[in-house]
Amino acid sequence: MPTNFDFLKCDPQFASFTDMAIAAEQSYHINSVLSVLGCRQAMEAAVKWMYSVDDALVIPYDTKLVSLINSDEFRDIVDRDLYKRLDYIRIVGNDAAHEPKRITKDKNKLALNNLHIFMLTVNSFEPKMANKIEPLFYRFFVNYASC
Repeated sequence: MPTNFDFLKCDPQFASFTDMAIAAEQSYHINSVLSVLGCRQAMEAAVKWMYSVDDALVIPYDTKLVSLINSDEFRDIVDRDLYKRLDYIRIVGNDAAHEPKRITKDKNKLALNNLHIFMLTVNSFEPKMANKIEPLFYRFFVNYASC
């Protein structure tokens, strides 16, 4: 079944987080807690990928996700809106792990939407991929053009 994250399959550089993002979306209708945890895992893997490919990003001493997204170098790369989206995924992901009863379908949907916007940003770092998709979030299971 196609997902909003299938475009990530087109580039092997994204392999470390593609399946996580797809699984997060596919579990939306089954288990919101697992879906939100998947959003956080996919985001963390993508952030670490950014650190591995961008010479401007220096891994901080503390490699927790909160430290990675709050480093000055990372904050220079992402705008304020995207940072808020990433922080939302981080916070709701922590809630899913420690207070799962707080996770609602609405929180899950927002986490998936924010993850999609972030993945579009990650995708734009690869010039050969930048123009292959539209920067819009289509609710769920939109069939993107093949690679």
